[in-house]
Amino acid sequence: MTAELSGVGKHVHYGAFDLTLAFANASLKDGRFVQLVRALRNLEASLSIRADLEEAKKAIDACRALPRDATSGAPTETGQIFMEAVFIHALMLYCRAVHSSTKERHKIDVLGSYTPEQKVLHADITALRDNVVAHYGRGDNHVGGPWNHDHIVLRTNPSGFAFSYPRIRVGSKAVVVQSLLTLIEKSLARMIEYGTKKQNELAGLIRTALQEDDEFINRVSSYPFSEETFFGFAHPPGSSSRFTLPKGTPLRKGTE
Repeated sequence: MTAELSGVGKHVHYGAFDLTLAFANASLKDGRFVQLVRALRNLEASLSIRADLEEAKKAIDACRALPRDATSGAPTETGQIFMEAVFIHALMLYCRAVHSSTKERHKIDVLGSYTPEQKVLHADITALRDNVVAHYGRGDNHVGGPWNHDHIVLRTNPSGFAFSYPRIRVGSKAVVVQSLLTLIEKSLARMIEYGTKKQNELAGLIRTALQEDDEFINRVSSYPFSEETFFGFAHPPGSSSRFTLPKGTPLRKGTE
C-alpha cells in the first residue's frame, strides 16, 4: 500500500511501508493496536492460505501438460511419476491451507462455508493425506482405495521355488483429483471473500490511525519497504515470486 503518512505532529513523504514487520512482535492482547493487529494477522493469513490454494490448483492444472503416449493418450511412465508428484503437492498444500495448524500462521475457518457433501469430501481427502500419503498406509478403506499394497509371493515349481514381489502404488485417481479440485476452488472463493473483508477492515483502521495516531505513524515509518531489498534484486513493485536457486545461492542480499 502506498500512502502519505500524516498525523497530528508528523509528516512523512509518500512511500511503501512494511506493516508485517512493523507489527511483527505486536500482541493481540495489546489494547492500543489490538483491532489493527487482529485485522492485519487475519489478512496476512488469508493471503498466505490463498497462495497455497492457488498453487495447489496450478499443480492440478499442470497434469494436462504431462507427457502422454501418442497412441493411447495415457500418461507415459515419466508422466505418471510427474502426475503423482503434482497430485501429492496439491494434496499437501490443500491440507496445509485448511487442515493443519501452525503457530506461524493464524488459522481461518474454511469448513464452515462447506456444504455437508463437501465436508464429507474434506474428511476423505484429509484422511488420505494423514493415513496414506504422509504416513504409509494401504488405504483399502480410503477414498479411491486401495492405494499401496506390498506382497511377497512364493512360486513353487518342479525344480524348486522362487519369490516374486508384486506391489500396487497408485499415483492418483481421477475421482480423487476431481474431489480435491472441488475443495480447492471452494476454499479459494472463501479466502477471496474473507480477505477482501479483512482488507477493508484494515484500511478503515489505518485511515483513522493516519489522522489521529502519531505512535502508529512513527512505528510504520520505521519500516520502509523496497522490493529490491526484499527479493534481493530488482522486482516489479507489488509483485510476488517463487524462486528456484542453485545450491549456496542466498535468497536475499546479506543472507547466508
